[in-house]
Amino acid sequence: MTTNSNYDSPYVDSAIWLPEDDAQRMIRMTDLFNQFSNAINLREIGVYENSESITGEQWGPPNLTNQERLVPFRKVLGGNITGSGTTTVPHGITNLLFCTRIYGTAVNSGTTPTTFIPLPQSAPDDVNIVVNQTNILVKAATNTYNGYPFLVILEYLRS
Repeated sequence: MTTNSNYDSPYVDSAIWLPEDDAQRMIRMTDLFNQFSNAINLREIGVYENSESITGEQWGPPNLTNQERLVPFRKVLGGNITGSGTTTVPHGITNLLFCTRIYGTAVNSGTTPTTFIPLPQSAPDDVNIVVNQTNILVKAATNTYNGYPFLVILEYLRS
């Protein structure tokens, strides 16, 4: 998805004026509505679900003009770390062009979680997240986090 917004900022001027002429006032009100809509839509959207949702950001990769911006999507996927080795979770994303953010958390299993681990996790018990065209791969270097449930938040651009 691309956008061709004429408004580069998520801010709207707090002082507005409306012309006396009815036709000009309608044009101005339409313009203001567009500014408000663009300003609201440029804000980050705090929806984190296991289905695809729009982040509210806009990205202009180097191969695009300033008028063509890609709208990134967000998806949350989970699973359980399966000892040392790789846990594979299909992400179901088609036309994956670029990942803008890859991060997550893991937590010890049990009725009352007590240990929360940021992902990726560095030495000595490395846990890395790798994404390819079909899967999220959670790679654990040791058995330290075996059985820990995890969530991976993936933000990405599609072609």
